[in-house]
Amino acid sequence: MNVLLARQVRAIAAGCALLPFSLLGASRTTVAQEGAAQATAAALSPAVNRATAPQLLITIRDDQPGLVLEPGANPGLPAGGAGYRGSAYARRMARQLATEYGLTWVTEWYIDPLHVHCVVFTLQDFAARDALIVRLQKDRRIDSVQAMQMFATSSSDTAQYNDPYFSVQQAIQTIGVPQAQRRSQGRGVRVAVIDTGVDDRHPDLAGRVEATANFVDGDSAQFRRDRHGTAVAGAIAAVANNQLGIVGVAPAVRLLALKACWELSGDLQSGAVCNSLTLALALAYAIEHRAQIVNLSLTGPGDALLERLVTRALQLGIVVVGADLRETQVVSFPLTVKGVIAVADADSRGATAAASNDNPPGRNSVLSPGRQVFTLAPGGQYAYVSGTSMSVALVSGVAALLAQGSDARSVNIRERLLRTASATGIVNACNAVLNVAAAPGCSADQSARTALTF
Repeated sequence: MNVLLARQVRAIAAGCALLPFSLLGASRTTVAQEGAAQATAAALSPAVNRATAPQLLITIRDDQPGLVLEPGANPGLPAGGAGYRGSAYARRMARQLATEYGLTWVTEWYIDPLHVHCVVFTLQDFAARDALIVRLQKDRRIDSVQAMQMFATSSSDTAQYNDPYFSVQQAIQTIGVPQAQRRSQGRGVRVAVIDTGVDDRHPDLAGRVEATANFVDGDSAQFRRDRHGTAVAGAIAAVANNQLGIVGVAPAVRLLALKACWELSGDLQSGAVCNSLTLALALAYAIEHRAQIVNLSLTGPGDALLERLVTRALQLGIVVVGADLRETQVVSFPLTVKGVIAVADADSRGATAAASNDNPPGRNSVLSPGRQVFTLAPGGQYAYVSGTSMSVALVSGVAALLAQGSDARSVNIRERLLRTASATGIVNACNAVLNVAAAPGCSADQSARTALTF
């Protein structure tokens, strides 16, 4: 691991006294890991670089932002890269707050779905942070204030496989995907994968990645080397019937590959991290670019800004799918927002509890396989991956099958997934697409015996 980066990540986590968010599951690929994930402080976003002091996110209501775009600029990026300078009012408020409260400006951007100007500040006196937040909450010029949250991945080591055949994809056969794909392949449905980067040049994603956006750094090569996002994207959208590789649950979707998390090193156990800033940018991008499904294969502490964005997405009819770590007995983001589809790993110790009737309100979970899911790896390779990240990805794919040819607002996808799940709570894509609790030929055993034909 880059020593400087490791120190900075620890400094942010310590400075903000936060629990880590987790991306759940990562692969070991069969390709050489030369140059893999050697992120440096210089490569990361401005808000990440300022890791020597705790950071605050302050939003200011601003219905008339000043946005100056140069040709080819991306309005979703932080200030500097896109020419964003905010309205005169927002800039004046930011200067006043910095002066009055002894804050140092780091970066700023406009969150269009919330109509707010968001500014990242650092403060030098960590001991005074909590008291300062209380003071800022009483300032009528401020829409919201919170500490910068940090996220970290939790990876699992898995066996190496490089056999690109549908026959080894037991997970999608178990949940009845082959029969479901006879009626729907998610054609035209836009799915946002908010994760690490994605190998958008992988042969099994040809034509599936509609857009990419990097909210961490400008390293396009590392973007394509990232393992976790590539695995998630493959489980959702790998091309079917192309005489190579594997089959995604929804092989005709359009992917938005949004990098909000960055890998710490080539060591699988080191994982990756992301924060409130990068995730907020990615969520806003997904909303603004009309994603119909948002895949959040991550978990962590409640975050007010991110929760507002997820709530806004749900209000617009966007389906949000997140991880439920049943064994922790803690409801974490994004499940802190009612209406998010909660997915638990059917192979985990907490799977039985997830399917019980004792779930807290808003936490009813569907189960999906999460162990040894065969998916994509960077460099045109394939690998088995384990973790709730894969469970979430599979359900995002099923949600895309349901959204094909209809307005996502008109389909209560969460309710349908729960109602049509098996008796043990495992999602059944075939039942869900047919919209019946037990359709003939939709059992898991039948799915496993059925060849993929369409």
